[in-house]
Amino acid sequence: LILANGLILVVLAAARPQTSDERVKRFSEGIDIMLTLDISDSMMIEDMDPMSRIDAAKKVLVDFVKDRPSDRIGLVAFKGEAFSRVPMTLDHEILIKNIKALDPINRNIRDGTAIGSALALSVARIKDSTARSRVIILATDGENNMGMIDPESALEIAKGFGLRIYTIGLGKDGESMLPIYGQDAFGRTVKRYQPIHSSVNDALLKKMAADTGGEYYKADSGSKLRR
Repeated sequence: LILANGLILVVLAAARPQTSDERVKRFSEGIDIMLTLDISDSMMIEDMDPMSRIDAAKKVLVDFVKDRPSDRIGLVAFKGEAFSRVPMTLDHEILIKNIKALDPINRNIRDGTAIGSALALSVARIKDSTARSRVIILATDGENNMGMIDPESALEIAKGFGLRIYTIGLGKDGESMLPIYGQDAFGRTVKRYQPIHSSVNDALLKKMAADTGGEYYKADSGSKLRR
């Protein structure tokens, strides 16, 4: 646990937080929420009626934020590493702007799925909150295969701070087609597809939710994700 706590400090120091203007003053219901979204390459798979996983997730998260005007909400995104996009804030305008800007096609970030590091960073961002309810919503379409912190250690830290985790498994399991973007001889963007095997670690996500009093949702279609 000591090592895991130390690693959280490393993650926090290495994160690239974006400051937010919190001049917006509203009555708070006492709920703080950290959105934690997977933006790995596989999130571009188009199996969410008929949107890609990332586009469907962003749309649902934007609607979710709009429906909770009195809650402070922050944003962590992750691929092979996790990074903080927006700290906990009531300025939902800048939060929505950052959600919409999330893009798996970012070659400055290592590819992969660092669920443990993402959860640890989300814990670091919300653990000092004094809100009556502190919630992490973690959405991913894969299994942990990168990062400095394993999911089990991050989960133990979250439990130690009394945080509740709601998890969402995105997309269909099995063989899929991943969009690949390139340029043709004339410099025009061309989209091609390559086969890829996609699977969600349901057992891990269920454990994260069950151990913290949250819930796990399997969203293998756009309609299920919206529900």
